Amino acid sequence: VARGLWVTKDLFKTEEHALIRCGEGEPRFRLAYMPIRNRGEIIRLILEEAKVPYEVEVMGFENWKNGLKATTPHGKCPVLRNYDGRGNDLGQEGAITRFLAEECGLAGETSAERANLDSLYCLWFSTFRNLGVSHDGEHFSVAALRDGDPSGRLQSAGDATRYQDMFRQNDLSRIE
Repeated sequence: VARGLWVTKDLFKTEEHALIRCGEGEPRFRLAYMPIRNRGEIIRLILEEAKVPYEVEVMGFENWKNGLKATTPHGKCPVLRNYDGRGNDLGQEGAITRFLAEECGLAGETSAERANLDSLYCLWFSTFRNLGVSHDGEHFSVAALRDGDPSGRLQSAGDATRYQDMFRQNDLSRIE
């Protein structure tokens, strides 16, 4: 999947449709989303924090517009496939986030804890959007990183600098 995305250079021309298994054991959930962080990032962070095995159904944009869109609630993604074990899909990032937090034991035990966690969710949602972390934009896409390499060294995804090792403007954490 990574190689196909790297070669394509343009998110809106990707044709990938693949499953990526994450974690050990039988996947408990399947998250369907495009090959970007955006609205799927907080959902993936919940699944990782809970150490729950899951799958990511990567839907390239070409496959999305040529048929996959019709398989999703409201014609939108991300989607949590078969979330209830009865074949129903759950759409909308906020609904998926709250459902998974509850299912994974991360939703809080009291109404005050739940409100505090909801406040953090709202903060993370807007922070990811405002910092451009979630967008495939001019400075944040793999293609922009590759095309902006003056040395010409970056020929594949394996050649890219790890995110943690990239130059930082300041010493704040990635989310701050």
